[in-house]
Amino acid sequence: ETANNNYIVRINKEADQALEFSKEKWCLEKVAELKIPSPKVLKIGIIDNLPFLIQNKIGGINGSLCTSEQKILIWNHLGQFAFKFHQVKRIKVPLVEANEFHANWKSRLDYNLTQLNDKDSLLQNNVFSQSEHKKVTLILEQLGTKKFVEGLVHGDLCPRNTIFKHPSTTLLDWGTAGINVVPHTEIGIVLTDNELTANELNAFLAGLNIQKEDYQLIVDEIKMLHLLHRLDKYRWASAYDLENIKDYEVKIRDAYELII
Repeated sequence: ETANNNYIVRINKEADQALEFSKEKWCLEKVAELKIPSPKVLKIGIIDNLPFLIQNKIGGINGSLCTSEQKILIWNHLGQFAFKFHQVKRIKVPLVEANEFHANWKSRLDYNLTQLNDKDSLLQNNVFSQSEHKKVTLILEQLGTKKFVEGLVHGDLCPRNTIFKHPSTTLLDWGTAGINVVPHTEIGIVLTDNELTANELNAFLAGLNIQKEDYQLIVDEIKMLHLLHRLDKYRWASAYDLENIKDYEVKIRDAYELII
């Protein structure tokens, strides 16, 4: 807090996560260009091996604390925002792009297909039975026959990541952003990470400019692509985040159960 303004100072205890703040800064500036209400980043850097980001504090209340009626409006705004930023095809931060594990969604698919082998930890840890493991392979192979569009995905759209001040919604937190299949990946994450009411889902889809009948045409693809998304997150966790590996396994099962 200062005499004239309030600011948010975010600090990441992991020094190697400085790149994440670079990505967030770029995303926040890009969506601001698209007229999506967002915090302004004043500075990013590293002090004493601690990455930091300073942004202005947005007045209002966190979306998670809003009324049911307000949340419906927030979800509609989130859909409108996603419709805009899904048109962005690259995160133009050289180090971010250089550190992307997958060049595109097809690369992500091919990689995960190669991991579904006899030595797969998903089998060893009993996440999938042999028959389920084969079914997952068939699901991913089916995805390989389809064509999809890629764009910028926020990766954690929800009221918790917004500040609401009627009639405006401000979108926060681009730490999970990436380039992926749109709008399918975004919708899949929203559906599995949130307990939306029917009205909230309808408001979100309306914001995305997706009619109910059009949504029904892609809902199976959304579920299959979400399974791919969770598989990919699991492979990353297997290499870097073994402490929380069980959480990733649960999310894979949840994504699989949605399909069967």
